Amino acid sequence: MRVVRSLSFPKDPDYPDANDDFFFWTTEGFACAMSDGASESFDSRTWGRLLCQVFTQTFSQTPTPALNDTAIRSIVIQARTMFLGIVAQRKLSWSQQAAFDRGNFSSILGLVDAGPDVLVLGIGDTVALWKDPRGQIQSHVLQTPDEFKKHPVLLSSDARGDSVVFERERSRWSVRRLPKSEVLGQRMFLMTDALGCYALELAIAGEWTQCEKALNLPENDFRYWITQSRLQGKMRKDDTTLAIVDLG
Repeated sequence: MRVVRSLSFPKDPDYPDANDDFFFWTTEGFACAMSDGASESFDSRTWGRLLCQVFTQTFSQTPTPALNDTAIRSIVIQARTMFLGIVAQRKLSWSQQAAFDRGNFSSILGLVDAGPDVLVLGIGDTVALWKDPRGQIQSHVLQTPDEFKKHPVLLSSDARGDSVVFERERSRWSVRRLPKSEVLGQRMFLMTDALGCYALELAIAGEWTQCEKALNLPENDFRYWITQSRLQGKMRKDDTTLAIVDLG
């Protein structure tokens, strides 16, 4: 498993530091993760970054832990402890404190090279797309553009949010196991919601070849394609992050 490219563009080019997306991987190629922090939160970019880093570091260990609810809970707890430590060093205004108290929220899309299989964790509306052995486009965890209209399941920096993710909304996220024999030589495209929704629309319309060419454009050309897609109303104006992973 090898990361071929990763690109991230803010929804407003004049404010690149306001980009709440994040992507993290290890050079060993055992794991990577992408997050999309909820922009209305206090500091969801940091929260999402910590989730990605802890996930990737956890699943780059030897032997690789099982990717199950217990492991995911442990990752959330570790990231939360680190996040609270960072916030404790800051002096917050009353409005920042109020925003912090409401919780910080983020999706996570995690990919793990697990020997004979590739494991894909999807919590929220950050998605992975790839071709199956029949040449059909598959996606995880959301399957259709309409699903992006629903409020996503997100991991919270507040421990009270764990019951929502791991109990009440457990059916809305999952881990998918892909035998490497079925994806050998394929590439997986990891995307935050605005790009993921548009890519799914193109795939369903039978225009995946056009979409794939766009996703592989040189950086400046890809940025132009994103900008034009936003201006034409084809893609929602939001932080946009792409990572391409070679599964072979």
